[in-house]
Amino acid sequence: MNNYSVSISARRKEDSQVSLALFLRVHFHVVPLDKIDSVFGFNDPCRLYGGCKYIGPELDDRDLAWMYANNIGYRIPLSNMIVGRSDYESAKSFLEKHHRKDNSVIVVKDSLARWIRKDFPLYHIECSVIRSTDTVEKLNKALDIYDTVVPLPEAFNADYELLESLPQTTKDRVRLFLNVGCALHCPQRICYRSFSRMNRGEPGAKFECSQKSNSYVFKEGMTNFPMEEYQKIGYTKFKMLRAKPYLNSTAF
Repeated sequence: MNNYSVSISARRKEDSQVSLALFLRVHFHVVPLDKIDSVFGFNDPCRLYGGCKYIGPELDDRDLAWMYANNIGYRIPLSNMIVGRSDYESAKSFLEKHHRKDNSVIVVKDSLARWIRKDFPLYHIECSVIRSTDTVEKLNKALDIYDTVVPLPEAFNADYELLESLPQTTKDRVRLFLNVGCALHCPQRICYRSFSRMNRGEPGAKFECSQKSNSYVFKEGMTNFPMEEYQKIGYTKFKMLRAKPYLNSTAF
């Protein structure tokens, strides 16, 4: 079952002295290089970023050049939950810089997806898991706007009957997580909006979390999902996170 591809997280790769090639070899050695279709993380500052707080580039321009030379696309996490037209206009030079075939954007706001589709047609547009796609109805609605959708793992990943019931044309446009950290057991996910506010530079914005330090993720680490089982029922697009460095867990 070699017909698959994985989008890899470069989150917390903040040391510009560490090459992306080394980073992938250390943290994602189980994924062959030719199976990595994209790497996602921050580059230059952008108000549209979401999912994490921007504290500097995780992928610098040298990393991007190496990725392009190895046929790996840049997947840009533009998953800010608070996006107006002025925010989009301010990001146009950033979007122009990375506008090329095989690059993609991860988006929460439908309006942003439509603006990017109109002005930057080369981008593949993916619906972020932050949009909380937790039913087939929501999945089908999202597929009217986005090229691919990352559904909530707790709603889809363990429901093999549901996954198998979807038509192949839908399966081809779904990207499933292969591992998940704290979000899987989070009661509220209030961090995402706080990250959005911080990345917009809102005065007084600060990190917020609805979990306690003794919660599941701090004790158990990542939850892994079986790629082979998904492949058996027709799924080929996957997403993998890096195991958090303070946890005794593997990335796959």
